[in-house]
Amino acid sequence: MTVNLSNPNSIPKTLDSPAAPESGLPARSSTTPQPVADGLNVSLSGQSVQQLQSSLQNLPPIRKHRVEALRQAIQSGKFTVNQQKLANTMGADLFGAAFSSTK
Repeated sequence: MTVNLSNPNSIPKTLDSPAAPESGLPARSSTTPQPVADGLNVSLSGQSVQQLQSSLQNLPPIRKHRVEALRQAIQSGKFTVNQQKLANTMGADLFGAAFSSTK
């Protein structure tokens, strides 16, 4: 079968269309050709939504008073970072126990 993409009429429209005589295949006998349905169905399953809700419920509560205190300290320039502690914590997060034992 030859499909000419510049001629939309040459593209088969059904799954049950008869085989082309030059293909050597027997023609399918069908009284009513069934159209090909193209589509995409994307949705979140109920299970996925429940997992997301469970994850959100397991997050620690936001301590608004601490957040506000930190925001004010940063804005006023009084907030300082202990660089050694930050580096140690980041290293432990990235490398685990191997990093903790080398400091």
